[in-house]
Amino acid sequence: MMLSRWMMLVLLFVANALPLAASGQDDDDEPDLNSGLLAQYSNQSGQSAERIDSQIAFDWDKSAPDERLAAGPFTARWRGMLMSQARGEYRLFAHASGTVRIELAGQAILNSRSDEPAWHASEPIQIPFDWHPIEIEYLSGGESSQLALFWSGPNFALEPISDRNWFHEPAESNRAEFERGRQLARALRCEACHQAATNAQPGPSLERLTGAVRREWLMDWLTSMPESETQLAAPRRMPHFAFTADEANDVANYLLSAEPVDLRIPAAMEADAKPSPKA
Repeated sequence: MMLSRWMMLVLLFVANALPLAASGQDDDDEPDLNSGLLAQYSNQSGQSAERIDSQIAFDWDKSAPDERLAAGPFTARWRGMLMSQARGEYRLFAHASGTVRIELAGQAILNSRSDEPAWHASEPIQIPFDWHPIEIEYLSGGESSQLALFWSGPNFALEPISDRNWFHEPAESNRAEFERGRQLARALRCEACHQAATNAQPGPSLERLTGAVRREWLMDWLTSMPESETQLAAPRRMPHFAFTADEANDVANYLLSAEPVDLRIPAAMEADAKPSPKA
């Protein structure tokens, strides 16, 4: 009786352990990849730049493909992994002006050129559900430069290849440091004051603050010291001015001297916002 009870316990343990082992095996089978493609841009002047591109959909026109490069003819190369969604036949499409070459899963599937924006279709390729190595090369050409990649597959028609399908090895992610810094600089609008680039996003206008901000809040903002940073729910995006009360009062008088902002909802929008009468 005691032996059979021990046998039951062993069987229960094995039955519970098998799903866990299978689950761990599935996790090991999934590759450890980061999103995006490794991108390398170079021009005829010998300048080059590397970054991570989340998607290939660009309309450069006559401008440089990267802020670190001078405008002019350039070459772009991307490499990484393309995740296919199911087993079957796939085709890649490029809407581009210039030269486009694509190699997928070790097969050259597209090599075409046009001076004007045009559609280019790859050869069909049979691939399983998996992460497939891909290399893309683009040479600018014509009056303007642009490139956007699309695809079709066994369960879907023509659509853009989204950022959900592009991946690269984590060891290469250090190349994304510049791109991450650029995105942060644009998001925080640092360039509006520091002139890091000519196409900076404008900072918020200070011309019509009257009626939009309270004087007490503005005075507190202008006189706050760095020591109070830890009291903020989120880090502030602008430097500490640490003005004296008199200095802050003068600045506040100037900023609040314009005509007040009309914050009322326009009548047309107010009418649209009203719930429809019940039947």
